[in-house]
Amino acid sequence: MSSTSSSEVNPEMKLFSEVNDFCDSIFEKIKEEEAKLPYHINIIDLLRAGENAHSRILGRLLEQKNDENYEILSSFLSLLAERNSNFSHLKVKSPTISCEKGRIDILIKDKNYAIIFENKIRNAIDQKGQIERYIAKVKELGYEESQIYVLYLSADGRKEPTAESWGKYKGSDFEKKRYIQLNFRYDILSWLKGKVLPDVRIKDVHLISAIEQYIDHLEGFFNLRTIQEPMSEKLKKEILRKLDIEHKSINDKFEKLNDKIDELDKVRNQLFALKSEMEVDFLEECYEKLEEYKSNFETFSTEWELIKSTNEKNYPSVGIKAYEEKFPFRILIEIERESDKICYGIAKPNPNPPKENTLEKFFESFPNKESLFESDYWWYLKKITSYDSGCDEFKEFVDNVVKYCKNN
Repeated sequence: MSSTSSSEVNPEMKLFSEVNDFCDSIFEKIKEEEAKLPYHINIIDLLRAGENAHSRILGRLLEQKNDENYEILSSFLSLLAERNSNFSHLKVKSPTISCEKGRIDILIKDKNYAIIFENKIRNAIDQKGQIERYIAKVKELGYEESQIYVLYLSADGRKEPTAESWGKYKGSDFEKKRYIQLNFRYDILSWLKGKVLPDVRIKDVHLISAIEQYIDHLEGFFNLRTIQEPMSEKLKKEILRKLDIEHKSINDKFEKLNDKIDELDKVRNQLFALKSEMEVDFLEECYEKLEEYKSNFETFSTEWELIKSTNEKNYPSVGIKAYEEKFPFRILIEIERESDKICYGIAKPNPNPPKENTLEKFFESFPNKESLFESDYWWYLKKITSYDSGCDEFKEFVDNVVKYCKNN
C-alpha cells in the first residue's frame, strides 16, 4: 500500500518556487542587458513615479493655458469624443482641475460637467464601491448624475473596473454612455506624441521639456525606447527559451504564455496578501503602543478615543480621535498603499473644514512644525516615516501633541 510522503512539496509552494526561479532568471538577464545600454537619464525615472505622480503630471498638463485657451485640455476632450460620441458635447469653458482630492485621482470640473479619472497604471486593486463612491462625491459638489463622466486609465488596456467597483452603476446607462476605458500605452502616449507635443509653441521650452520627459518615461515604462529595442529582442528570446517554446506552434506558444501569466498573477496576489498582512501587523503594533499610553491623554480629556481602521483598503490607519477648541481632529499613522508611503501627523476631520475652525491657528506654535512637517489636502501636519522607526516616532509624536494640548 502506498502512502503520501510527508516530504512531498505543496503544489502552491512548488508553483511559487517555479515562478520565483523564472522571474529571477529573467531579471538577471534584464540587469545584464541594462548594463549594456548607453547612458540615459530621465528625471521621472529617477523619482520612481507611482500612480499618484502620473495623476499629478497628467493633471498639470491638462491645466496648461495660453491666452485664455486650454489647448491640451481641448485636445484631450477631442480624444474622448473620438472614443465615445456621448462625450462630444463636452467643451472647455471655465474648468478647474484637481489631483488626489477626495481620493479621486484627477477631477475636471466645468460649468455643465465633471470628469472623474481613475488611474490604474500600476494595476492597483479596485476597491469595492470605489467608482460608485466617487460619483456620489461629485454629486455632492452640485452636479447631476447625467453631468458626470468616468475615465478608467489602465496601463495597456487589459484591466477594466470590476463589477464590485462600479457598485450600483454596473450595467447601467452610466457605464454604457458616460464611461471610457483609456490606457497609457496606446492612448495617452500616442496622444502626447501625435497631438500634444507637435502643437506646443516653440517658446514654451519648459512645457516642451516636461512633455518630452513624460513621453520618454512612458516609453521606458513599456520598453519602447529605441535604445531598449536590442534588449527587448534578447529578452523575448530568453523567455521563449526558458519556457521551452522556441520551436513550438503559435497556438502552443500562446497557451504556454497565458499559463505563465496566470501563474505570475497567482504569485503576485499572494505577495500582495503577505504585504497587506505585514502592514496590518505594523499598524497593530502602533495601536498597542497607543493602548499602553492611553492613560496619558485620559487624564485631561474624556473626549479623546483610540481608533483603528486597519481594514481600509487604500489608507489603513490607527490613531486617536481628538477634540480641541470644540473641533475634532485625528492623530494618525497611515499607510498610503498606492504610493507605498507611511506617514503620521494631525489629519483633518474632512478636507474642507469650516471657516471658523481654529485648529490651524491652535497648532501654529507646535514644535518643529515648519522644519519637520508638511501639510496637504487631508492633513494639518504630516511627516513621512518608515516601517523600522514609524511606531516609535508616532508614539513620541502623540506624546508631544498631548503635552502641547495640555499647555495651550
